Amino acid sequence: ALQLDYLDLYLIHWPVRLRKSEAMCLEFPKDDILPFDMISTWKAMEECQELGLTKSIGVCNFSCKKLSQLLAAATIPPSVNQ
Repeated sequence: ALQLDYLDLYLIHWPVRLRKSEAMCLEFPKDDILPFDMISTWKAMEECQELGLTKSIGVCNFSCKKLSQLLAAATIPPSVNQ
């Protein structure tokens, strides 16, 4: 547990979910990519912000396409796009 009242910034670091693997590398087989419900994840993060658990929410490593999909469904737009 972080033992904090709130986070300053809560991010989706990478909009990809991978099958568990022993190898730690940036290249992975397409078969290792698993479904990721980005919109449900974002909605949960919006709820965290509304509850005061985080001051801001944002994203990292999003393509233009992924960011557009997120913005189309978001109630709260990302404060940060790293």
